[in-house]
Amino acid sequence: MHFSRYLIFRSITVDLLMKKKVNIALDDVLESLELGSLEITQYLNTETGGIAMIGEYSDSFDENGEPLDPDDLDKFEDEKYIALPIVDSNEGYRDMEAFIETVKDSSLRNRLENALSQKRPFRRFKDLLIGLDEAERWYEFQAARNRRRALEWLEENNLEAVGKT
Repeated sequence: MHFSRYLIFRSITVDLLMKKKVNIALDDVLESLELGSLEITQYLNTETGGIAMIGEYSDSFDENGEPLDPDDLDKFEDEKYIALPIVDSNEGYRDMEAFIETVKDSSLRNRLENALSQKRPFRRFKDLLIGLDEAERWYEFQAARNRRRALEWLEENNLEAVGKT
């Protein structure tokens, strides 16, 4: 009796430690992060690596880009589908705050901090960076944070991206 419990426990432990290989490129997860919105949910089919897009107020498409009938949306409740992550506005705002902490030029840092307290903070923040060397650094900073988010999402879902980048 004790031996069978051990085998069951060992089987569960091994399953948890082994990541499921999915034919998706890390770049596809990153694209979902960067382009995703609250109005469109992208679902990863963990068996095929295909991505379906479900629009709340727009058309929906299956993994092959074919339009989906609203009656077919139930299938995305199946456990083989996992909603891909997005960066919501709160995370984007925190990214800007974290970036500002790295800006050495105190004048620019103050203007960026001020931009975050105004209406349309995302637009004002980016407008201030246009044409400055810091703009490239901001895009690199943002890309690094998104890459970390994508890797964390894969880890949380016990997935390994094995598709071509």
